[in-house]
Amino acid sequence: MRDERGLTLVEVTIAVVLASLIMVGLVGFYVSSQMTWVDSSTKVIAQRDATFALEEITRKVRESAQATQVASPNGSHMQLFLYDTGGNPSWHFWWEPSDSLIHHGPGATANDGPLMTTTVTRFQVSVSGASLVKIDLDLLTPNGEAVALSTAAALYNRP
Repeated sequence: MRDERGLTLVEVTIAVVLASLIMVGLVGFYVSSQMTWVDSSTKVIAQRDATFALEEITRKVRESAQATQVASPNGSHMQLFLYDTGGNPSWHFWWEPSDSLIHHGPGATANDGPLMTTTVTRFQVSVSGASLVKIDLDLLTPNGEAVALSTAAALYNRP
């Protein structure tokens, strides 16, 4: 009976414990990789939204002849008003406190809705001299990371 082949209960237990440790390590690595990917993706989406918003604002500024900045009644944010060569309001952008998004619309009062879907914590506009508009945006990703972007654009259609 000494030539019987097979595994003892101790050998099987050791093999199962080692396999379990390896699986726990692999699952931990996978979960960590997924969390890193999700964090990076949400930051990239916020950056893409901010870039789109800044490009849209820059395009409208370049089409305009004049720009003015107006502080909100409580001073928490700025509004940007753009005018055509005749001095008529052509477009405006503002931060809406009710949804923390940047809204835009033609003229001085129309609202075409939010320009993007990422939460904005700061929308700062400054008009330098008579021909340069500087825009600063601070956004918040869904996982709480801050993203800051800024740009400047010249008014090309000045009279």
